[in-house]
Formats: sequence, structure tokens, C-alpha cells
Amino acid sequence: MKLAKGKILMADQVLDISTLIERPKIAIDGKFYKIRSPEELSVIDHHRMESQGRRMVELTALPKLEPIEENELKKLLHAISDFIMVDVPKSVRKKLTDAQRASVSEVFTALPLRKHMMAMIGEATAQAVKAAEAKPKSTGGKRRRASKGSTAGRRDGGSTKRPSRSSGRT
Repeated sequence: MKLAKGKILMADQVLDISTLIERPKIAIDGKFYKIRSPEELSVIDHHRMESQGRRMVELTALPKLEPIEENELKKLLHAISDFIMVDVPKSVRKKLTDAQRASVSEVFTALPLRKHMMAMIGEATAQAVKAAEAKPKSTGGKRRRASKGSTAGRRDGGSTKRPSRSSGRT
């Protein structure tokens, strides 16, 4: 399995851990800011985020929100997105709409899947290269031609055979 950092995992190695955590970046108004990496979250952080996320799902599933529930939903979204956007200044975060904050939360949630997909793509690429290198080379032999028989379809109008005299046709 090939990893993004160029390391190749052997078949018996199932985990490669790096203690150096690189924070992903997002762009807001053309400027890049780092956000938290899921790898840096503590067990408590995970629990808090999952609890807040579950509550958001519960609230969004309701057919109608009461004013207190609308306020709770907005506070949850802001709490989650503010926690994720650790390096984004408060003045910049204040300018974001709820939809933009939700996008930041969705990107953060998808980061582990993205990392997994990149590892899978790296593994598939390595296997394809290995398979291509293992294919037998051409022997330089003479290529055979295709058959000379016609591949055209039958003509419309039935058989080209003449009817027999005994069939009664003239």
C-alpha cells in the first residue's frame, strides 16, 4: 500500500502512525486558514462533537422548529464550526453564513474518508503499475491477419436461392 508520504506498507503491516499532524486548509475570501485535523481530537473532543452532531440531526429531522430549537440549532452549528476553525480569526468567522459554516463542518467530517480513499487510490495505482511491469513482453513474432470472410449482413428480401420448379412458383 502506498501512502501519501511515499512510504510503502508491506502486506503484514496494517498501520502506519505519524505523530506529526498536518492540519488541512480551507480558503475564505481567498485567504488560507488551517482547520483542525480529526487525528488531533481527544476522546472527549470526539464525544462532544458526536453528541452535538446527533443533536443537530435530531433538530433538523423535526418537521417544524420552535424558536428555542432554532436558537439551539444555530448555537450548535456555531459551536461545532468554531471548534473546527481553530486558526480562523473570530472577525472572519463572524462573516460566515450558516450554510458556509455547515460546509466547513461537512469538509471536516469527510476528512477521514478522504484520507482512506487516497490510500486506496495509492494502493490501486501501485498494483496496476506492478501488474503492468509483470506482463510478458512481445516476442516479436509475426502478427496474424484477421479472416478474409465477409462480415456483411444478409441482403433484405430473403434467400438468394432460386425457387425449385416443383414449388409452383414461376
